[in-house]
Amino acid sequence: MTSARILIVEDENIVTMELKARLQSLGHSIAAVASTGEEGIACAAETRPDLVLMDIRLKGSIDGVEAAEQIRTLFDVPVVFLTAYSDDATLERVKATEPFGYLVKPFEERELHSTIDMALYKHVIERRLKEQKRWLAAILTSIGDAVIATDRQEAVEFMNPVAEALTGWSQAMAFGRPSAEILTLVDETYAPVASPIRQALQTGTAADSGDGTLLLARNGTEFPVDYNAAPLRDEGGEVTGAVLVLRSTAERKRMQQELLRSERLAAIGHFAASLAHEINNPLQAIALSMALVLNEKLGEVERKERLEAVRGEVRRLMCITRSVLGFVQNSPAKRQRIAVDEVVRHALTLTGKQLEHSRIEAGTDLPDSLPPVDASRDQLLQVLFNLIINAAEAMPDGGKLTLSAQSSEGQVKVIVRDTGPGLSPSALADAFRPFHTTKTGGTGLGLSISYSIIRQHGGTITADNAPEGGAVFAISLPIAQNGTPRAQQALERLT
Repeated sequence: MTSARILIVEDENIVTMELKARLQSLGHSIAAVASTGEEGIACAAETRPDLVLMDIRLKGSIDGVEAAEQIRTLFDVPVVFLTAYSDDATLERVKATEPFGYLVKPFEERELHSTIDMALYKHVIERRLKEQKRWLAAILTSIGDAVIATDRQEAVEFMNPVAEALTGWSQAMAFGRPSAEILTLVDETYAPVASPIRQALQTGTAADSGDGTLLLARNGTEFPVDYNAAPLRDEGGEVTGAVLVLRSTAERKRMQQELLRSERLAAIGHFAASLAHEINNPLQAIALSMALVLNEKLGEVERKERLEAVRGEVRRLMCITRSVLGFVQNSPAKRQRIAVDEVVRHALTLTGKQLEHSRIEAGTDLPDSLPPVDASRDQLLQVLFNLIINAAEAMPDGGKLTLSAQSSEGQVKVIVRDTGPGLSPSALADAFRPFHTTKTGGTGLGLSISYSIIRQHGGTITADNAPEGGAVFAISLPIAQNGTPRAQQALERLT
């Protein structure tokens, strides 16, 4: 049995004396005694009892029901009513005050004892629930996401400050209103998004947002948001409501835009450095050849050879310029029907001096004839330049380079094979990624340009390692056909 300090509010002295005796015999103490509603409120304020036994019919300006309502509101003290009247009207007034018990005079000591114990126990449980509710409300109020909770009819029961700020509705204004009136969600085309709260209530499962969801606030402001709605269930598993959590993605999107801007600026820097690297080699070759041409001791034949080399390097620079423009603009160059073997031989001729200087033995393995392809001669030449120079730089101590070609299954295939160290797994995976490089001073645009060129021709380019060692690059281009070029057909399929 729980011992309690009890306030008695009773206007009949005989009943008061009997109550005091019974309560004391049950182990309780008397906090105070009052005979009117006003006195009862004053005594409750002064003594703060654990329980009030309140007669309904009291002398004075207020009766027991009114006094009980004020005591419950002001001091959160449980009230048990005492009355000789049990008419329906009185019971309705009593129920409105949410009493913790109701005793009809005359009552037995056993009834008094059990009613007091139940009232005290119920009050402890109710206080705990209120504390938990306040604790949860404090958490929901302080978190950084918007939270909206509804009942099973979709009526709003709770909104935290973040939800108020996002929607433009205060909790007082939104309380009891349909959630659809408070929450307006649309996609990027401003088409309505189905209510996630309704989905959670109807299906009993969580509802998540898709990309590009916008929240339209009460004042017309738009917020990009992510959301998650989930059903609320009671102890029996029945859905009693739903909770929606909204997260504004405006800051995240702003940071993503900043990151993209930074990446673009970095890409421009890499692009400029790579372009300088791409044109540096032919410029150096031109400068060397011109120095030799200006040497008076050079013979006429050698002077012509050097001038031819200069013309080749100038042509190479023009190819690089056109390739870079094509890469940036993503537009195909003018194509014509060409012989691949002739382009392969020309590429080796133009790079011959550099390969000879690097002590690289270069050769070809070409069939007597190959079917033509529809391609830009200059762009295909630029691809072969890139592959040959890359191979040469991979063999600084010399080696062997072989260019071969064959045709099968509607394709002409060109293979560039070297005897260098080959490619690491990571280099193979990223070989054609823009700005990826394994060379000191390079930034890796050459292979990316080559990949873009071959793809625009409807072909493929791959990188691999040969079983005996060295890197192998393979280019496949569609054989030219009558009518629509196969390259164009293949490109249309790709895009």
